[in-house]
Amino acid sequence: MSYQRPAPRHSRSGRWECSAHPPPRITAELINRDRAYVRHKLSNPPARQQLDKLTSREYEIAGLIARGFSNQEIAQCLTLEITSVRRYVSRILDKTGLRDRTQIVITWFQAGMSD
Repeated sequence: MSYQRPAPRHSRSGRWECSAHPPPRITAELINRDRAYVRHKLSNPPARQQLDKLTSREYEIAGLIARGFSNQEIAQCLTLEITSVRRYVSRILDKTGLRDRTQIVITWFQAGMSD
């Protein structure tokens, strides 16, 4: 005698009856909702406020710094001069009140921007 799992079906309340797995679309929605909730709970509002002070280019460069790019790699990636990248990094540090690149990375992750 083999066990057959019952076919999934919706009840009138819209909930799943039986122990069947929901379809992939619903699973994806649940996972995305959970990720957003976790990101919200783990994010640090002051860290996000610090990043909100940045221009779009500075924000882009901060993201590349958080991914571990050096000034040279950022310059190549964005087709900028290395001196421009250094200037942007300086502005990021000034606007956010951070001391160094390491703190940029920490703030980036505290703000929940790791995805």
